[in-house]
Amino acid sequence: MPARAHDKRPLVLVTGGVGITPAMSMLEAVEDTGRLIRFIHAARHGGVHAFRDVDLYFLGPKPFMQSVYANGLALGVPAQRLRYEFFGPLEALEAA
Repeated sequence: MPARAHDKRPLVLVTGGVGITPAMSMLEAVEDTGRLIRFIHAARHGGVHAFRDVDLYFLGPKPFMQSVYANGLALGVPAQRLRYEFFGPLEALEAA
C-alpha cells in the first residue's frame, strides 16, 4: 500500500530472513515522505543477511521477479549474484 504524503506517523518495518525483500520495496516507497522510519531485520548471522554483502535470492511471479532483477542491478548487485528460480519452465528475466 503506498504511503500517503500527509501521513507522518512513524513507520516500523520488521523482517526476518528473506522477508527483507518485499520490505525493501516498501522502504523505497516511503523514504522521501519525511516519516521517521525504523527498519529492524533479523538473520541467523551476518553471512545470511540479505542486502548486505550476500547474494540476492528471489522467487515469485514473473513480473515480480523481473522487477527485483532490474532493481537488483540498479542497486549495484552484479548480475552473477542475482539468483532466482521459476515455478515452472526456466525463462530469462534479462529480456524483460
